[in-house]
Amino acid sequence: MNFGRSPLLAVDLVSKPPLRGALVIGAASAGALAQRTQQFQHTLATSLAPARMAPAEADLRAPERLAIDYDDTTDLSSKLAKALKALDTDHPAMWKVLRAQGIFRGRGPAPKVAFLYTGQGSQYVNMLRTLRASEPIVDETFREADRVMAPLLGRPLSELIFIDDTDPENLAEADKKLAPTAITRTGSRYRYYSAISGLRDRTRHGDGAQPGRIRCTDRLRRSFLYRRFANC
Repeated sequence: MNFGRSPLLAVDLVSKPPLRGALVIGAASAGALAQRTQQFQHTLATSLAPARMAPAEADLRAPERLAIDYDDTTDLSSKLAKALKALDTDHPAMWKVLRAQGIFRGRGPAPKVAFLYTGQGSQYVNMLRTLRASEPIVDETFREADRVMAPLLGRPLSELIFIDDTDPENLAEADKKLAPTAITRTGSRYRYYSAISGLRDRTRHGDGAQPGRIRCTDRLRRSFLYRRFANC
């Protein structure tokens, strides 16, 4: 999937702090991983949870890894204790249960990352409004879509998505007009998650489009025209 060139994707690697706490611990062996985890637990007993920041590259690529999603110091302390118990037994069933609690075990080469997006019909009014307000890369994607779609729609595409949600009539009307917006939200999520995970933009080629693929702006135009003439 290609969403064309964007000045916000000009750099190959972008480090952004996670929206929640994310502790990643890496080590050369399972024993060393348990030891580092225990050290974190002891440190946490007399201090607050570490500042939210992107994980260290060395931890992400270590042969033995532990990742914990947490809300605050208390939550992290509780999850570190559970992780230590699981590391002691290293039973697959225990790690499977802990995954649902935000505690993940990894070993060997880091696997590829896949982003899965919801399909057509799952969008809703004001979807991504908070993320658009806080993340420039999402805001720029919607601005790009507005420039493309305004001549076709007679107004910016974002006006169909972001509305006053205190008016029931506005909400009902907006729900009927969301069909052309799914591509933009998918594109903005792709750019955002690529940025925060430090992925390289592998979709660019020459003027921004790979052979056999179409850019986000072209997909927007084609999606609009298809729906317009299919309903004639």
